[in-house]
Amino acid sequence: MIYSVLFFFFFGVAFLLPNHYYPWGSFYLEFSAFLALLVALLERVRNIKSISVPYVFFVFLLFSLIPIGQWVAGLILFKGDALLALFYIFGFFLALTIADSHNKSIGCKKYVDGVALALVLIGGGGHLDCYHSMVIFVVQYMGP
Repeated sequence: MIYSVLFFFFFGVAFLLPNHYYPWGSFYLEFSAFLALLVALLERVRNIKSISVPYVFFVFLLFSLIPIGQWVAGLILFKGDALLALFYIFGFFLALTIADSHNKSIGCKKYVDGVALALVLIGGGGHLDCYHSMVIFVVQYMGP
């Protein structure tokens, strides 16, 4: 339960935090999204003790090593840029792995529908004129 609360807290902060001024324009948002990913990983490891990774996901793990190779070859001038690209692509691999593991667990459809509905409501929360489109989308998504 505490993992779910922490996940939704950090994930909500990633969308709703109003700090958009330089130089930290996206640091807080992306770091809170990373913390949500880390909490989701801890929850998955605690619940199932092992995570199986589909072989096709290893392509993204190999893609995450490309920036390091480009830095060694001199195509990327700064090591920090290469490491940042590595972390982003590795984070994508990790998110795919966690999502696949969660998808294989029992009773995840209600949870996934809840997250999708939360994202729709959060995404339209700042624009009051788009709520009618969101209502139409939710009705179409949930079906008759």
